[in-house]
Amino acid sequence: MTSNLVYITLQAMRKRVRSKHLFKMLIFAGSALLLLLLTFLFSLRLHDARFDGKKNTVLSVKDKRIKNTPTPQQKKKQIISPKVTPPLMQNTPKLLFGLGSEADSAVKSRLVQEAPVRMLTSWYNGSHDLPWMSGWKDTLIPQLYFQGYTLHLIVFSDLPEGELPTNYGTACGRAYPLSARFLEDMKILAETFAGSGPLYVTLFTEFQTYPCQDNQWVGSENYYKALKDQYRVAKNVFHQYAPNSNVAFSWGGWQSRWNDPGNGGGQALFPYFSDILSESDFSAFQAMESGTNTDDILQMTKILGKYKRPVMLAHYKPDNGSQQTYDNDVHTIFTDTYLRELTSNGLFAFSFMDEVNLSSETSYQFVRNSVTRYSSSPILKSATQQ
Repeated sequence: MTSNLVYITLQAMRKRVRSKHLFKMLIFAGSALLLLLLTFLFSLRLHDARFDGKKNTVLSVKDKRIKNTPTPQQKKKQIISPKVTPPLMQNTPKLLFGLGSEADSAVKSRLVQEAPVRMLTSWYNGSHDLPWMSGWKDTLIPQLYFQGYTLHLIVFSDLPEGELPTNYGTACGRAYPLSARFLEDMKILAETFAGSGPLYVTLFTEFQTYPCQDNQWVGSENYYKALKDQYRVAKNVFHQYAPNSNVAFSWGGWQSRWNDPGNGGGQALFPYFSDILSESDFSAFQAMESGTNTDDILQMTKILGKYKRPVMLAHYKPDNGSQQTYDNDVHTIFTDTYLRELTSNGLFAFSFMDEVNLSSETSYQFVRNSVTRYSSSPILKSATQQ
């Protein structure tokens, strides 16, 4: 009995020992499993983290939203060459070229025959020119217009100077431009040159020399005021009897060389004619200096261009006939740079006074090639070739 009791007691103690041992083993296994799980989770979070090299700290996923890229290492500065834009192609400047002391001879000239000279210039110097010039009315004039030519009429007066009565008081200067006869003659000229083609009329060319006191307002006020009145009437006559006409008041190109505000001389004379310049259809000037004309041409186009009218060089020729001056002038004028500046200031037409300086073959070929390059018009078949 006692032995059985001891046996049972020992068996119970063994079971308790086994249970405690099993419980410890369970606790150990659970701890190990939990440790593995925590290790796995930590590794997973470490994988998603980012290393901050500057601070040497680990950034959490939350921190990643704030700073999602590592601090970049400084790179070498990349030098980018500036983009080179090719220069814009500038158009070749173009002009309407003219020639002549008279249209009937100009149309037969070699330059007109061989180059695109489309404007034919004629000079009217007084009433004595009317009989033969008015004879063109039904013959040469319509024929030239039909051929496609533009005609250009220059009106000049070189009669003696003297005292004259005007609406503004006594004046001193050339009588014909202020006379009633002048306006009657302009009507005949307008009827003669009326037609289907363009007509440019350059009135009172070199007008600064018409009064007794040249090139300035002071001392010539009454003459200039009366001349302005005549110009306005003559312009209206041409518009009425030659609707194809455009009329200008023409300057001597020397006027730009100096400035005398006290006497209204040199450049100071232009403002006194601002009304006429604004009322005109275009502006005109001549260039006939014996030494050089390139500065005069440039300055005159700048000054006249400010009045917002197209500008014509109405007649060009060195006054003394110098071949050297002519060659120097044309080699400067007929370049892209120089002509581009002139045309930007409003120059649209250039008329050679004659062909005298083209007797040299070298000069002729240069001018012919220049006209061909810079002309705004094609070569036309002349009236004599019909």
